[in-house]
Amino acid sequence: MGVVEGLWLGILQGLTEFLPISSSGHLVILQSLFGIKEPQVLFDAGLHLGTLMALLIYFRRDLMDMALDTISYFKIRTQQMDNRYPENRKGIKLLISIILAQIPTGVIGLLIEKPVESIFSSTSGVGIMLLITAFILILSGFIPESHLKRDTISPLFALFIGAIQGMAVIPGISRSGITIVFAMTLGIERGLCARFSFLISIPAIIGAVALKILHEGIHGINPYSIIAGITMSFIVGLLALYFMIRIVKKGKLILFSPYCILIGLISIFIL
Repeated sequence: MGVVEGLWLGILQGLTEFLPISSSGHLVILQSLFGIKEPQVLFDAGLHLGTLMALLIYFRRDLMDMALDTISYFKIRTQQMDNRYPENRKGIKLLISIILAQIPTGVIGLLIEKPVESIFSSTSGVGIMLLITAFILILSGFIPESHLKRDTISPLFALFIGAIQGMAVIPGISRSGITIVFAMTLGIERGLCARFSFLISIPAIIGAVALKILHEGIHGINPYSIIAGITMSFIVGLLALYFMIRIVKKGKLILFSPYCILIGLISIFIL
């Protein structure tokens, strides 16, 4: 794999990881169009490392708050000074919700990953899933603003959103798109929907890459191409993340539906 190919795959990863257009679906389509093989495990891990770095930088304050809040909580608990701890433990509550969301994500992902690989490896299957993604994005435009009032995520809601995230293993289904929209249907305000969607993707990305490396091993690859891929996936991913958060807060997710419909129809009837 050359440096130029690494750059292009890094750009693709950075854009599709966060925008609601399905990164796995686009990879299947590109494989069909240009004969691009699935990236080697090490290179694929590098691309995800780039977007993971973008997440860690963008949400550094949330991550720091959760860490400090948790440390303070256990410090006070061990010193038996629970009454001195603030009643509103938002950092710990958010951390617990993120952890809970990983349970159904992991279970569902492991259960359906193998069947999905055989059923949806074709472009027509991906096209159908992209149309479903488009339909879900269109639904977001019909959720009234008055419904989006919740500023916390309960354990039950976290489990539900985690289960929805597990379905994103299907190529053509956008992880960010479906988790944000279904979180909105629960009445969670837009900003928190976006934050939680991307925060729960951090352990999911780490776990998915670790499992892939464990199962398939690491093979040698051009170091310059992987550096190029990581760099581009990080830069493009960070920009896409800023853009996506703004789109969600403005209630404009529906803007991505025409693109998903177009690519979906092309995948079904032309490719």
